Amino acid sequence: MTPPLRGRNIIGMKLSDFLEKNSIKPSRFANQIGVPASTIMRLLDGGRPGIELMEKIAAGTCGEVMPNDFLSLRAANVAGIRYEET
Repeated sequence: MTPPLRGRNIIGMKLSDFLEKNSIKPSRFANQIGVPASTIMRLLDGGRPGIELMEKIAAGTCGEVMPNDFLSLRAANVAGIRYEET
C-alpha cells in the first residue's frame, strides 16, 4: 500500500499565485496569451477555462499553472492516492 502524502499539495500553482509571484497584472498576462483581460478576471473570480484557454495558460506560465490547477479536487484523490492533512 502506498503511504499517504502528508500536507503536500501535489497540484501545481493557482493562476492568481503565479501572477502575484511574478508581479504580473492580469491585463498584461491576458495580452501575453492573446485573450481579453475580462477572461483572466473571470478565471481569477473562480471561472473554469475551456481546453484552448487551458493550453494558452499552461504555455504562458511555462507549465507552472496546469489544467488540473483549476479543479477543486486534489490530484491525489483523483489518482486514488491517500492524502492526509497535517
